[in-house]
Amino acid sequence: MSKKLLIDVRGAGEYETKHKEGAINIPVQDLDNSSFVQELNKDTQIQVYCHSGGRAEMAKMILEFRGFTNVENIGGM
Repeated sequence: MSKKLLIDVRGAGEYETKHKEGAINIPVQDLDNSSFVQELNKDTQIQVYCHSGGRAEMAKMILEFRGFTNVENIGGM
């Protein structure tokens, strides 16, 4: 069973101000080039969120395009 991952796709400043417990910060514009993401198992359960859900939806589409099969947009803060 692969681990569950919570990704805050907002900017670093937004993340530092407030974020969900256990979340890691990878801004949506950095997802495509993130070595961390590239090393993940494609079946990893990934939940993405941002401020209102829009960037999280973009992140979900990027990850699915990259072959990830278990991505969920959980909306905003």
